[in-house]
Amino acid sequence: MKKAISILLTAVILLSLFTVLPQVAHASIWGDFEYDTGSDGNTKIIKYLGSDTSVTIPSRLGWHDVTVVEGFEGCDTLESVVIPNTVTAIGRHAFAGCINLKDVEIPDSVESIVRGAFANCVSLKSIHIPASFRHIG
Repeated sequence: MKKAISILLTAVILLSLFTVLPQVAHASIWGDFEYDTGSDGNTKIIKYLGSDTSVTIPSRLGWHDVTVVEGFEGCDTLESVVIPNTVTAIGRHAFAGCINLKDVEIPDSVESIVRGAFANCVSLKSIHIPASFRHIG
């Protein structure tokens, strides 16, 4: 009887450990984009793997809309980028250090740009801030 109770308690403890541990997200790759989809279904581009001078970010990766853009930091070949209207935020250091970036098309869906998103983009001449924009920093 003691052995059965001991086995049962061990099983309960082991099962409870698996439900408490956080689930680790795994990045996926599609074309030149490494991305991560959170438990909320939002997809974030976390790394651009290409070297194109002009990039149109896809509106969907996998089965989900791209809602956050990051991961272009230091892409010194990048000259222009078009962001789709599914994106609501441009993340930290998203385009920082893109020294040849001149043109960025930001859709009206973008509500926030995190501090440093365009740091050291020395060739950037102008940027259109949409009317829906709410937060920078």
